[in-house]
Amino acid sequence: KPAEARKRFENLLAKNPKNGQALLALAELAALQGADRSEVAGLLTKAVDANPTEIPPRLLLIELYLRTNETKLALAAAQSAVSAVPSSMELLDALGRAQQASNDLNQALATYNKLVAEQPLSPQAHLRLALIQLANRNNQDAEQSVRKALELKPDYLEAQRSLIFLDLEAKRYQDALKLARTIQKQRLDST
Repeated sequence: KPAEARKRFENLLAKNPKNGQALLALAELAALQGADRSEVAGLLTKAVDANPTEIPPRLLLIELYLRTNETKLALAAAQSAVSAVPSSMELLDALGRAQQASNDLNQALATYNKLVAEQPLSPQAHLRLALIQLANRNNQDAEQSVRKALELKPDYLEAQRSLIFLDLEAKRYQDALKLARTIQKQRLDST
């Protein structure tokens, strides 16, 4: 009963306009009911304005803009988010993705280098850096970053796929085949 749920959230917001949970729930409900992007973005923006240091509404707003290919809005939202909560690695990651979507690869590279410096034990951070390095056609650095991600998490499928791609690009077909067989074995062993 979406109409009743919406009414409850609106009543809650009438009593407490800065209730971030209610604003997020209202935005999610609007999205599920097929509301247009601007209505959902408006609700998420209200949630951000009500609680500027809350990370989830900021991430959802950035994701909404990225999904709808509004890269300038995604970039602006991500820059604002990192300014408001500079210690959030999730927001830093979102900024890098927004920069990449905006084709600002040098800024994305700087952002992911910062992310790796802040989280050196995160295989995902190393892989994100590798993908930007690949986009910049810097396969040698990309390979080092992918290998670092795999060193941290040997069965990281996305990193394994990236290494296969790099091996194929470098015409190291035997290495690519060997890794593909390793992946198959890992997948069989995990079932």
